[in-house]
Amino acid sequence: MRPPAFVRTGVVPITNAPPADLLVYLGESSRFDSVAGALAEKIPALFVKSTVERLLEAPAGAPRRYRMCTGVRGIARALASVAPPCPTLDWIRLPWPETVSHLCHLDEAEQRYVNVSVAAFREAMASRGVPWQTVVPPGGSPFSVFMTIHDPAAAALTATALERWAGCTVLAADGMVAIQAPDGEPWSDRLTRVRHWSPRIRSRSNALFRAALDGGPLPDFDSAGMLFGTLAFLDRALGAGARPHRLEDAGVQWGPLGLTRLTESGRPYPERLVVFQGRNHKVVTIDES
Repeated sequence: MRPPAFVRTGVVPITNAPPADLLVYLGESSRFDSVAGALAEKIPALFVKSTVERLLEAPAGAPRRYRMCTGVRGIARALASVAPPCPTLDWIRLPWPETVSHLCHLDEAEQRYVNVSVAAFREAMASRGVPWQTVVPPGGSPFSVFMTIHDPAAAALTATALERWAGCTVLAADGMVAIQAPDGEPWSDRLTRVRHWSPRIRSRSNALFRAALDGGPLPDFDSAGMLFGTLAFLDRALGAGARPHRLEDAGVQWGPLGLTRLTESGRPYPERLVVFQGRNHKVVTIDES
């Protein structure tokens, strides 16, 4: 695999970067503009895990933008497709105890992401005819709650909800990456969560990743698997003659979850997610209809 021109970590704006022809970004969607800075105006960008749809909406004449994962709407549709047929509400509406209520105070960028995610989830649930609630149903009636913030807050709130409300099922978006509950125990079967990648998936990309680690176990961490799968895709795409500003010309190549291609819209096809319910998992193809 070809080495990158440069690697920068952290949230400090990129300055004095050496020449490069493609920016691969792995980080929070809300921080891309501040981190990429002027570089985003000069070269194409490929988002590894950024799900906010507007990031693909580059101004006219600006460099192309692509992503290797599904977006906010795809996550909402995947969770809605496996949600129980009972009333649902978002985590902001729950009467949290004081021990965790401080986790609900978000900065402005995170709050904007949450608002977009909740709106997409409400739309997806409405298409299934599932009623939206603003309060917890009385009498221990079953309900689901949509969790769309990042860890460690997401894991702490999820664990509290599952313990506090017996009728609660938590539907966690990709911001929750914890593979076990905060107490070290396996997650309850009442938690359904999505991830962009899993080491359990049998794919050519994961086989290459394992070989790169000399046959050792893969890290059970989305960012590692998605980044390796993205770079493996690029290695073959650029090797096939595609140019950084025309990655759609690469055709079908191995991606993090299997064969995929990038489209004129900048999105991958097909869009996929890994859905976990208890100890079980499956790869879901996002229905764009």
